[in-house]
Amino acid sequence: MSRTSARQKQCLDFQDKMAKKREKEFWHQQKWGNQVQYYKKWEKVNAKYDEWTSPRYYESNNQLIERVKNEREKAERLEKRREKLKKLYSEDDASYEIEIMLSKAKSEAVKQQQKFEEIPTELLKDVNVSLKLEEDDKRRREAELQLYHQWRNNNPILCHEERRRI
Repeated sequence: MSRTSARQKQCLDFQDKMAKKREKEFWHQQKWGNQVQYYKKWEKVNAKYDEWTSPRYYESNNQLIERVKNEREKAERLEKRREKLKKLYSEDDASYEIEIMLSKAKSEAVKQQQKFEEIPTELLKDVNVSLKLEEDDKRRREAELQLYHQWRNNNPILCHEERRRI
C-alpha cells in the first residue's frame, strides 16, 4: 500500500504542479494580453496625436475647409444667377406679351384702315353731311329752348303768376 500511496502522492503532486503551471501560464498570458492591449491603445492615441499635430493634417484640413467654402460660394452664386435669370425671363415674357398685344392692335388698326379705305369717298361725304345736319338741328333746338326759358323768366305776367302759386 505504501507503494500505491506514494504513487498517488506523486500523481497528486504532479497534478498540483501541472495546475500551478497552467495557472501561472494563464496569468502570464493575461498580463501579456493586457500589456499588448495597453500598447495598442496608446499607439493609436499617439498616432492620432501625431496626425493632429502634423502640418499635413492642418494643410488637408485647411484644404477641406477651403473646398467646403468654395462649394457654398458656388451654390450661392448659382442661386443668385437662377434668381436673376428668373427675373430676366419674367421681364422678357412680359415684354413679349406687350409686343403681342401691340402687334394685334396694329393688325386691327390696319384692318380698320383697310375697311375705311374700302368705303367710297362719296358715302363718307354723305355721312359727314348728315352728321353736320344733325348737329345743326341739335344746336337750333338748344337755342330755341334757351330763348323759351329766357322769355319765360323775363315775362312779367308769368313771373307774377308763378309767385302767386308759391
